[in-house]
Amino acid sequence: MGRLGYRHTDDARVRISAAAKRPRPRQPLADRLARLSEYEPNSGCLLWLGHPAANGYPLMKINERHESVHRVAYRIAYGAIPSDTPFVCHRCDVTICIEPRHLFAGTHADNMADANAKGRLLTSQLHTPEAHAKMVITRRARGSFGNRRGAVNSPE
Repeated sequence: MGRLGYRHTDDARVRISAAAKRPRPRQPLADRLARLSEYEPNSGCLLWLGHPAANGYPLMKINERHESVHRVAYRIAYGAIPSDTPFVCHRCDVTICIEPRHLFAGTHADNMADANAKGRLLTSQLHTPEAHAKMVITRRARGSFGNRRGAVNSPE
């Protein structure tokens, strides 16, 4: 940066605002979470009001790194995430919930068992003989046994 708050570029001298020169004061993480969340009384969830990422889980920037907000909330409430249970799972199944009572540390297997117990896994509903028979009947009635090229192959 040059003298008097100017930045020199190849083709011009650009004035830098005073606000851009001063670093923003750091807020404690707990204060940031409280400011950007709202309690939902019907479910008991503490909902993150910031923008969620493409996968539905919101992120926040901490020390130049993006971290999942529910993992940050877990660490503030309970301390470090145990290395033997690296996942932070939602009991309430709301991806934007950061209520510590709704979060638990677990493994991938724990998360899948929780989802299966709640009937959220597609495989738990489709891979039963009754469900398969119903799917075959429905597809035959619609004539929708198509392969990727559009040919109809009706199983007999």
